[in-house]
Amino acid sequence: MHCEVTCAALEAGKHVMTEARMARTASEARQMLAASEARPELVTQIVPSPFAFFCTDYVRRLIDDGFLGDLRELVVIGANDQFQDVQAPLHWRQDREIRASTCWRWAFFTRRTEVDTRFNPGLRPGRDLRTRTARRPGNDP
Repeated sequence: MHCEVTCAALEAGKHVMTEARMARTASEARQMLAASEARPELVTQIVPSPFAFFCTDYVRRLIDDGFLGDLRELVVIGANDQFQDVQAPLHWRQDREIRASTCWRWAFFTRRTEVDTRFNPGLRPGRDLRTRTARRPGNDP
């Protein structure tokens, strides 16, 4: 539903702020990105997650002070026992078709808005979020 509502709002000349997932699929993410790029005068953004508010300033200092060295990769894993009962029916958050993938949310967010590094330690606009390769360059064994 976010894709349909976001595209309609942008077409109507409205700013868009959404909470949680931005798109369920790559196709929806591309549609939303195209709609936002067609209206560059409008703001399209996602609400930053509150789950890391308690530590973002500390992590920011570690990065800025060089304590962690050159930041090469940022991996964020959120886990708890919320869905530990294997006998319970699947929650909507466990259904990828409904909840989508966080990669689309990040891709859309970083392409369309200025990244607030207070909420995204180490990330800067215009940088790759993830790169994969079968081999490292050079003489990799």
